[in-house]
Amino acid sequence: MEARIEFEEVAPGATLVNRSYAVEDLAHEVASIPTTAWRDLPYSSEWSQVKLVQDRIARTDVEQLESVRRIVETLTKSPMDVTLTLLRPGGWTKTHRDISGGGVFGVVRFHIPIVTPPGAEMKVSGQTLVPTAGELWILDTTYRHAVYNKGTADRIHLIVDVAKEDLPPELIPVRGLRYRAHAAWFVLVAALTLAGRAIRRPRGTAQAVQRAVRLRVGRKSALSDLEAP
Repeated sequence: MEARIEFEEVAPGATLVNRSYAVEDLAHEVASIPTTAWRDLPYSSEWSQVKLVQDRIARTDVEQLESVRRIVETLTKSPMDVTLTLLRPGGWTKTHRDISGGGVFGVVRFHIPIVTPPGAEMKVSGQTLVPTAGELWILDTTYRHAVYNKGTADRIHLIVDVAKEDLPPELIPVRGLRYRAHAAWFVLVAALTLAGRAIRRPRGTAQAVQRAVRLRVGRKSALSDLEAP
């Protein structure tokens, strides 16, 4: 009988789930992905990704990994996005917030570390976290977060974005008044940030608003960085 799902909020925005996976086979499969399949990401150094599922559609130009499929099926039958991320030695992402994995927008973002060399760490809400390979985490990206790889080997994570309505209730952590206050604050700060940007970059602001609507209403992938305090 499977253990009852429990959640531990390790830091505001970072929740550890009492479920883990054997990821050795997945690590071998990821190692076989050609280097040309990885796409570099902004807001960072030495950080890249491979999208396996985007907007609920499996990509046909990237080999679908059997180990990934098995893990995803334990979470949902209808993922919005499935992504492999790779942070090379010396790599980092800037401290930021974004809407793409935000509970405010009805999205639950799962992180499963696949390869976590010494020196690889996440910082969420000012707290340093060192996930272990195979753990299951929920990261709400409306909180300030960053990733660093101070080690000598690649750091690789599997990220699965799921709309709340496509998750079984037991995989949705219950949020209290503190989270509701954070959500209201984030919406206010996002609105003020976008209003300030509208004067300097009207076209970019319009695109950011469109991405937010696509995510919240259309349940389509959205990456919109917000440099909020």
